[in-house]
Amino acid sequence: MAEISANATCGSSGPEMFCKLVEHVPGQPVRNPQCRICNQKSTKPFERHPVEYAIDGTNRWWQSPSIKNGMEYHYVTITLDLKQVFQIAYVILKAANSPRPGNWVLERSIDGVTFDPWQYYAITDTECLTRFNINPRTGPPSYTRDDEVICTSFYSKIHPLENGEIHTSLINGRPSADDPSPTLLNFTSARYIRLVLQRIRTLNADLMTLTLRDPRDIDPIVTRRYYYSIKDISVGGMCICYGHAKACPLNRETKKFSCECEHNTCGESCDHCCPGYHQQPWMAGTFLTRHVCEKCNCHGKAEECYFNQTVADLSLSLDTHGQYRGGGVCIGCRDNTAGINCQSCAPGYYRPTGVRHFPFSITASMLYMKLDLIKTDVSDVKRICFLYLCRCAVGYMGYPSCQRCNCSVEGSTNADPCITPCVCKENVEGENCDRCKLGFYNLNGDNRRGCEKCSCMGVSSQCYESTWTYQNSSLTGWHLIGDTGGRVWSVHRQTPPYLSVRHSDVVNDLGSAYYWNAPGLYLGNKVRHRPTEKNSLIGIKIIDRRYGQPVYPSSPSTNHIALLPENFVVSDTAQPINRRDFLSVLANVTKVTVRATYNSSYAVCHEDTGHCQDCSHHTTGPHCDTCLPGYYGNATRGSPADCQPCACPLNLPGNNFSPTCHLGVEGEQICDQCPPGYSGPRCDRCSTGYYGQPTVPGGSCQPCDCHGNLDLSIPDSCDPITGQCLRCRQGYGGVACDSCAEGYYGDAVTARNCQPCQCHINGSVSEVCNKETGQCPCRENVVGRQCDECTTHGITTGGVCEPCHCNSFGSKSFDCDETGQCRCQPGVTGPKCDRCARGFFNFQEGGCTPCQCSHVGDNCDANTGQCICPPNTIGERCDRCAPNHWGHDITTGCKECGCNVLGSVTQQCNINTGCCFCRDSFRGEKCNECQIGYRDFPQCTQCECNVAGSDSQTCDLERGVCACADRTGKCSCKENVEGHNCEHCKPSTFGLSVRNPLGCSKCYCYGLTDSCSEAQGLIRMWLTLRQEQTVLPLVDKSSAMETRRGVSFQHPEILAHAELVTPTLSEPYYWKLPEQFRGSMITAYGGQLKYAVYYEARDETGPSSYEPQVIVKGGANHNTVMTRHIPGLQIGQLTRHEIDMTEHEWKFADGRSMTREDFMDILFYVDYILIKASHGNLMRHSFYRLRSGSLASAPASRVPTAAGMGSCVQCQCSGHSSTCDPETSICQNCQDNTEGDRCERCAPGFYGVVRGFQDDCKPCACPLTNPENNFSPTCVAEGFDDYRCTACPEGYEGKYCERCSTGYHGNPRMPGGRCEECKCSPWGSLPGPCDPVTGQCRCRFGASGKSCDQCMDRHVSCDDECSGLLISDMDRLYRIITEVTLTTPLPPPYKILYHFENMTEELKHVFMLFYFVTDTAAKLAATKVVAADANATAIDVLERLGDLNLQIRGLQKNYNLNKTTIILLCIIMVLYLSTVHAAGAKVKDLEDEADRLLEKLQPIKKLQDNLRRNISQIKELINQARKQANSIKVSVSSGGDCLRSYRPDIRKGRYNTIILHVKTTTPDNLLFYLGSVDFLALEMRRGKVNFLWDVGSGVGRVEYPHHTIHDGNWHRIEASRNGLNGTISVYPLEGSMAGMMPTPASANSPTAYTILDVDQNAYLFVGGILGTVKKAEAVRTTSFIGCMGETFLDGKPIGLWNYRERQGDCKGCVVRSDGEGIVQLDGEGYAAVGRPTRWNPNVSTITFKFRTFSSDALLMYLKDFMSLELSEGKVKVNFDLGSGVGGAVSANRPEVTLKRYAGCLREIEVSRTPYNLLSSSDYTGVTKGFPTYRVGQDVSIAFEFRTSRTNGVLLAVSNKDSDGLGIEIVEGKLLFHVDNGAGRITAEHLPEGDGFCDGQWHSVTANKMRHRIELVVDGRQSQAESPNARSNICDTNDPIYVGGYPAGVHQAALSISRSFKGCMKDLKITKASKTLNVQFNKALEIKGVQPLSCPSPIAA
Repeated sequence: MAEISANATCGSSGPEMFCKLVEHVPGQPVRNPQCRICNQKSTKPFERHPVEYAIDGTNRWWQSPSIKNGMEYHYVTITLDLKQVFQIAYVILKAANSPRPGNWVLERSIDGVTFDPWQYYAITDTECLTRFNINPRTGPPSYTRDDEVICTSFYSKIHPLENGEIHTSLINGRPSADDPSPTLLNFTSARYIRLVLQRIRTLNADLMTLTLRDPRDIDPIVTRRYYYSIKDISVGGMCICYGHAKACPLNRETKKFSCECEHNTCGESCDHCCPGYHQQPWMAGTFLTRHVCEKCNCHGKAEECYFNQTVADLSLSLDTHGQYRGGGVCIGCRDNTAGINCQSCAPGYYRPTGVRHFPFSITASMLYMKLDLIKTDVSDVKRICFLYLCRCAVGYMGYPSCQRCNCSVEGSTNADPCITPCVCKENVEGENCDRCKLGFYNLNGDNRRGCEKCSCMGVSSQCYESTWTYQNSSLTGWHLIGDTGGRVWSVHRQTPPYLSVRHSDVVNDLGSAYYWNAPGLYLGNKVRHRPTEKNSLIGIKIIDRRYGQPVYPSSPSTNHIALLPENFVVSDTAQPINRRDFLSVLANVTKVTVRATYNSSYAVCHEDTGHCQDCSHHTTGPHCDTCLPGYYGNATRGSPADCQPCACPLNLPGNNFSPTCHLGVEGEQICDQCPPGYSGPRCDRCSTGYYGQPTVPGGSCQPCDCHGNLDLSIPDSCDPITGQCLRCRQGYGGVACDSCAEGYYGDAVTARNCQPCQCHINGSVSEVCNKETGQCPCRENVVGRQCDECTTHGITTGGVCEPCHCNSFGSKSFDCDETGQCRCQPGVTGPKCDRCARGFFNFQEGGCTPCQCSHVGDNCDANTGQCICPPNTIGERCDRCAPNHWGHDITTGCKECGCNVLGSVTQQCNINTGCCFCRDSFRGEKCNECQIGYRDFPQCTQCECNVAGSDSQTCDLERGVCACADRTGKCSCKENVEGHNCEHCKPSTFGLSVRNPLGCSKCYCYGLTDSCSEAQGLIRMWLTLRQEQTVLPLVDKSSAMETRRGVSFQHPEILAHAELVTPTLSEPYYWKLPEQFRGSMITAYGGQLKYAVYYEARDETGPSSYEPQVIVKGGANHNTVMTRHIPGLQIGQLTRHEIDMTEHEWKFADGRSMTREDFMDILFYVDYILIKASHGNLMRHSFYRLRSGSLASAPASRVPTAAGMGSCVQCQCSGHSSTCDPETSICQNCQDNTEGDRCERCAPGFYGVVRGFQDDCKPCACPLTNPENNFSPTCVAEGFDDYRCTACPEGYEGKYCERCSTGYHGNPRMPGGRCEECKCSPWGSLPGPCDPVTGQCRCRFGASGKSCDQCMDRHVSCDDECSGLLISDMDRLYRIITEVTLTTPLPPPYKILYHFENMTEELKHVFMLFYFVTDTAAKLAATKVVAADANATAIDVLERLGDLNLQIRGLQKNYNLNKTTIILLCIIMVLYLSTVHAAGAKVKDLEDEADRLLEKLQPIKKLQDNLRRNISQIKELINQARKQANSIKVSVSSGGDCLRSYRPDIRKGRYNTIILHVKTTTPDNLLFYLGSVDFLALEMRRGKVNFLWDVGSGVGRVEYPHHTIHDGNWHRIEASRNGLNGTISVYPLEGSMAGMMPTPASANSPTAYTILDVDQNAYLFVGGILGTVKKAEAVRTTSFIGCMGETFLDGKPIGLWNYRERQGDCKGCVVRSDGEGIVQLDGEGYAAVGRPTRWNPNVSTITFKFRTFSSDALLMYLKDFMSLELSEGKVKVNFDLGSGVGGAVSANRPEVTLKRYAGCLREIEVSRTPYNLLSSSDYTGVTKGFPTYRVGQDVSIAFEFRTSRTNGVLLAVSNKDSDGLGIEIVEGKLLFHVDNGAGRITAEHLPEGDGFCDGQWHSVTANKMRHRIELVVDGRQSQAESPNARSNICDTNDPIYVGGYPAGVHQAALSISRSFKGCMKDLKITKASKTLNVQFNKALEIKGVQPLSCPSPIAA
């Protein structure tokens, strides 16, 4: 069996300790160190790790010595001997307790001596180049050649730290894997396999050993963790049986695997045919062709035979099927027989009468020529008979009827045409392969491509087979001509059947070589004589002499030469002739000759064998057809001078040095056996190292006498004539190269070991040494052979040894090293050991004293020992860097920033990184370089490069700038671009584009011209699948077979189920696009092919992985195929492809690159487009989606899938616009009151049918056309000239919104009239509507006013009614009190009553305010206010009621009132009685009156009880508010110094989850940190997210490898820990990767502990960590730069505003746009979607986010299974699994306040399948995104404001471009701006007096009327007008911002960004007669605003 060996194994020299890498955490004690002993001599099996363990099939492993034993143990070699040669298919390596090897080579060998590489492995792609000099193959390994050797870093990652695997596939994935080529078979053959390990995969901790001089200083704790370990080496392969065996069992005797041969083969490897089976030559079998050895036909007269190629070429051997095919020659014929097949009688024997001779024999005949037509007996074409045994012919089946097989014999490649499916030849098509493809003709079985390509001289690309017939021409007129053509010998014969001539009759006249010459009948235009399968020319079988194959006598044969170009060559050049030239020759044939003589160098031939005898003229061979040895020439010419004697170089015995020679290609003589020392084609020169004159008679070549020291690599190293030594090899000299050269020493003659002196350049006097001893001449104080050593106590300086001068106090000795460094005492430093090292002081004999200054990094004064701060630090504890310094280190201090003065904003850099803050035009860590797009530092002038034309390598495409040359400013242009700024296309190119890697495309004008320009006014229209095209066919790679089996439609995807497809189609198979993607596609150039692919399989690599992703076939001749390869797709991940339709990245089918001409040729006519449908290995299913997008040409609601591939057409704008976007085709600037992507509908406020006329759209009158009375923004046409208003606002009704609804009053038909809501007070009015004209409500008793919201005199409001009785009673009580002699009685407590009334209203306001706070910043501000106000109010109420109770109890005691509890809310009485007895009866009256009053106050007592309960509820709400604050989406922006700590809501446990939302452009950030010793952390390293944790047994870390996140887009990070396992996923939320499902990454921490020991008292940091907190050493980063969004820990939100402690400057930032993927439902609609592709009926997950004001609504319904709904403001789920309905209900949602549903949904996923409701085929009432506002042509904005500032934004709305509207206060002036896209216009108002800062309310009305604007402020009017009257539409699409706008939001119509401070009310926006009353408390987002309140002017 196999043997294995290694050159190093741990413990070979004795016990050694090793530790696992997985538990190595620097800076922390190891709790359970996983360290063991390795000892190969140990008696304990688990301590031994020999290399045999790597192949024993157990979990035991081999292990190498760790690098603690030396760095040489990076280099270890393992050799595996398989004991015989195998075909190796794969090698799998499994690591044990260490990571996989880093750098290594997998090698192979046949003999164990010479090894060749199979594959290289490197830690990084860069090391593939630097270490192995091979370009890296990124991603999973892939191969383009059968013998390609690649380098990959895919299997050298550090993770996993244990049990990692390396899979090397040597066959799968290579081009001929299905049918291995000889190259692949040779590449995979090996007996020896060697693993050359060159570098251990480490954490780079070994790098610190490079800085240590003494090996004893290397930390063994680190280095003993680094070693190799392998627990299994699996080799998969097969015996080499050359395809002739199915099994290869082990031979127990030989201990080798032997082939069980088939196909009549024999031998250990089935490498030859068995005896008697040599009719055909042995060939290796393949997967497709077996190559069976055939039995020889010896007619039973012999058992053995051999194969003869000459016999086969002459068709002389009869096979067992009765055909002369093969070359079998029988050996040892019995029964007196002889011949090739034992078919003849032996000499001296005859065949008796009656014995039938064998019907097949070879007879000799004279030389003849026959020109005839080969005729076929059609009647017998179906059958073949042999020896009276018949069978069906090839292509027929079912003897005796012999019906034709399905597959055409001529057009298919099937070995058996009766076995389907039919596989067509290249130029053939049809189900039965029976017709030529378009552009081809003449189906012929002999044509390997099946049909010939049409050649119509450019007139046409299509043709068909000619119907002309071919006639058999006679031989009349043929005659003989000589070699020169000058002499003619006529042959007189009338219509001869053949022509013959006797050589002796004509040789004297015509010479030895003569030809048959054709008559005129054969000349002229013969184009039509190109043969079909039934027609051939020519008689005798002759092969043109240029091919060197002779014609033999007595061997009749026939040669068919088809008139095809491939059968002819050009006579003069012997080069193949092309098709066009060949047809030109046939068009005018002037001469046709056939050679008639071949050989005349024999007299007689053997009567039986036919071999020539007595060859003459120096010829030999069976046919005298070769020259004798010593002669050369062409013996087949037939002349006596054919063979000439060799002259090598002279034809003299003493000068003819080669016994043989031959004729060269050019007809020259070549001597082929020159002896050593001779060279040249005729042995006419002496070789290098020899001399002589072989061309002189008697001359020869002799070796030069130079003692073997010549430099033979240089020609003429010795004189070729005299032999004088001229060039000795390096290191040798002398006349005869017999001594060492100067600078060398040694023995030049005997040992020949001259070597360099290598004298030290500084220590020696000369570089020349003694030639015998090698001793160099040394300088003073220098010794050694090379003068490289100083005498004791010396150093080398300038070539002179000088004394060390080591300090006697500080050094250990007086010696120093070669650099002059003395050996110092402890605490001493310096080259001379003459001063104290840092941390020491008091230099004296014996060393220095340690400082006691650990608190300042052991920095102290070197003399006194007094503690001092390290350099460049400040603070009492030296804990801060001084200004303009960074990188605080308590030991070494801080480093200087060094920011460039001109390039940096400030001299202070980032205190953590040292990076300076650069100005816009500068970059670099120190801002000392110009930013890309600028030049000439330090001026940094901006470049003016055109981004589209500049080389992309020099550009920053995100910023839209490119670099240019200093001084000149010249830009670096793309290949087809020119100009100083790369702004012009070069001549013969056009279409400057960023996307074009060449910049411009080459003109393609069909050869008519080289000049062209880009067409203007065209847009791109997209081809899509039509609505009915829900299923696409699947085809094979050549589109020959097609099926729809296993294909289904599940909106919006088309699915393929592999298990149903594979029985019909084998991989790879493709989706075939329908007919609209065929035909002319010229205008698709420059567009894109968009689609999405998803699949599920076992493995990502499979049979289809290396096949093209897209195949396109087309061209004028329909025969050109181009392909596009795309890297392998990931399993279970939806992948979107956008493939550019340009020549870049496309290839021909054979891999050649394409030019634009090639690409356009194919687009000229596209036959089909195929997209790969089979992926991976063992695929279960895949789906395809032709992608939809903004470029679709029809609404998504009518097109199930959209946007496939586009072409260029003119703008389609319904006659109302002449411009449109060239990419999206959306029309721009629609005119005549139209709108839409195609200007296809009337704009809001207009109605009609768009037909292309100017008056298509008429204005709506709802009910009047003037803006004040046009209340519906939209209307629709009804009938011929009528309409109906469709959006009457609330309160209006009627066809034209012409009347008020019930509950509203007014007259909308009167100019200026409108409908207003009655607004009757709910407690002051009676039920029923108000007066429909005046709006007067019907009031209750005691109420008054238009809305019944006021009380009459002597009545007050007690929450629900007006009461006057209580006050009257108070009057009576007052009168009683005044009649009693009391001291200073109090008057009725009106003020106190009003105070409590106000407090009640205040509490009501608190409750209302709490419920109306709805969004991010508003929740934060309002929650704080609510909590504070509610708490203060409640406490105040309780205190006042407490004081009141005390007073009332005193009153009760003094007056002896027997009441248990007295509570006064509306009155307070304080009575000071001077005496009770003096009161008398009046007091009694007072007591009675008080009793009566208290009875009336019983309801007030109940009110107090309710109030107490309400106060308790308020406190609970305060707690709830604090909890809800943690769920508020608050984004925090940090520039690196914003640090916040939080109190975590966490308990100890084994499971944790973290969710973060992050946006950043910085690659290294600390995102999350929790704990101290036990911790959880998320950080970014080089842009990739890492999840780290430690639960007590060591650090676990997992990195998300798939992409980086520092791209400035929002990402969602999800990390979870379950015990020891950690998992992380990253979801891109923005950018090109948005929506892609991540592939989670996971890893394990060291075993033992699983509980995270962290509670609520631990510190939690989100975005950076405070410097005072000690973090784990494994966490590298400390700061965060970017935006931090929503954060969750264990499913609970972390309120980023609710921090425990804060440092630095923390700001808000723009939250990522939630509008993408959001849909709105209007309360009346729905959307129906299909079941997801990943549906699992056992586990169903439904996730989505929603916002709504509906309390009862259906959210989602899954038929017969599940429903989600809102019920009374709660989320409710019902489900039925077949055994009854189950359900669950969530908690209340406090934001539910409205009665009808109106909400948004986003991020909808069902079973991990994302859904877009707008892609549904059935939906209504669904719109995209959040509401935005479009200003349009006209709008009116009115509001009032009060402010104390002279600057601030009042209102703004814009789009991403230039359109916008804005109102702002700038320097005390109020400005109204509007930009319709053609420039800003401004109306300005300058206030009088104190301006706007007067504490008064100011009214503003801003009107936009097309291109004019009007501003009215406090009654004063100002106007402005745009000069461009045609630009009148302000096309905004952003939300309206009031009082300011977030940072980062673009506003086109504002000049400042400062937010407004003050109050604003009554904001109304009127558009198309519809007025929107803005309610600030219902805004989408509120920040820094207190709705429903306004502070006093002083506080404003």
